[in-house]
Amino acid sequence: MSKAFVDGLLQSSKVVVFSKSYCPYCHKARAALESVNVKPDALQWIEIDERKDCDEIQNYLGVSYPVERAGASIHFYFSL
Repeated sequence: MSKAFVDGLLQSSKVVVFSKSYCPYCHKARAALESVNVKPDALQWIEIDERKDCDEIQNYLGVSYPVERAGASIHFYFSL
């Protein structure tokens, strides 16, 4: 289920941030994105620590999309 959730978000949004609500780096990433006026419909912000499948999402991202487990994971997708 986590795989389908992550892949669906990455396919449907221009910018996806997998964040933890208590992470200061995630707060900085959010402020940076908000400062450049990303369109609300282009951005999905997911607080994974508030989800029951947090560990599954982190593990899937670590295997499929090499990212740091601590801090914000930002994936940019552009449609040309």
